[in-house]
Amino acid sequence: MAGPRHQLDYYAPDGTRPRSWLARHWGKLLGAVAAMIALVVIVFYAVLFRYERVLDQRLALARQHIAVITPVIAADPRFANVELSEFTPYQGCIKVSGAVESSETLAALQAKIIATSPPVDVYWSVSIHNAKPSTAQ
Repeated sequence: MAGPRHQLDYYAPDGTRPRSWLARHWGKLLGAVAAMIALVVIVFYAVLFRYERVLDQRLALARQHIAVITPVIAADPRFANVELSEFTPYQGCIKVSGAVESSETLAALQAKIIATSPPVDVYWSVSIHNAKPSTAQ
């Protein structure tokens, strides 16, 4: 028998060295990590697919309502330079873009569109351009 064992050596009374905690539980740890990764992936795809489904539904609502708004806007010549389209930000909305001649015309446009009760949000991208050049010097 070799010399006396040092007190820092961790041997069982039968002379065998016990396995470490990690060596005894690696299977359980690996299983727990795999379960957490699977849960994260499932939640990620559930949220992603829900977002896509909601976006598709809201874009369909926007398309349907654009068909309602278009005749209202086309009937007024002040809104000749205004375009309506579906827009993906804000989980699907109606985009109103173009130009009008005055802030009063813009207010009238907003009132007409809001009066149709859009089922989704409305994104405004309408600028005001004066058709008449300024003569003040």
